[in-house]
Amino acid sequence: MPTALFVITARAPIDRIFNWPFIGAFIGGALLTLLIAVTVGRFWFHHRDVSTLSMVGLTAGWGNVGYMGLPLLLTAYGPDGALPMTEKTTNAAWRTKPSFYAVSTQDRTINPDLERFMAKRMGAKTIEIEASHLALISQPDAITNLIMEALAV
Repeated sequence: MPTALFVITARAPIDRIFNWPFIGAFIGGALLTLLIAVTVGRFWFHHRDVSTLSMVGLTAGWGNVGYMGLPLLLTAYGPDGALPMTEKTTNAAWRTKPSFYAVSTQDRTINPDLERFMAKRMGAKTIEIEASHLALISQPDAITNLIMEALAV
């Protein structure tokens, strides 16, 4: 994924890439998430070794940004789809493009009621899956069907 992001940003005009408020907010948010994850790992779960704390912080801060978000943006919107990661958004895509949402009814990471609220707000075609946060892994057929339906639009 870093290669794809490099190619996309290399082709973009320089003024679209250097959105300093966005870059500052992203780095600040990632560092704050890292600090919170390391603190919780150290004092709540009693991890003492730096390697475990580093991995806890890294996974909390970076999660699915590069390996899930970027390919989905590229698939849905083409090469310009990655640019929202580097520039200020003026119009949310869900306001003008068809949206699809899978609510994971047993999600403990994102409250299913919040998922339903977000899906309703964007007017998304919504399915409910009896799964945890990783419905992509536990219910791949349902997620694949939803993606195929979205691609057909």
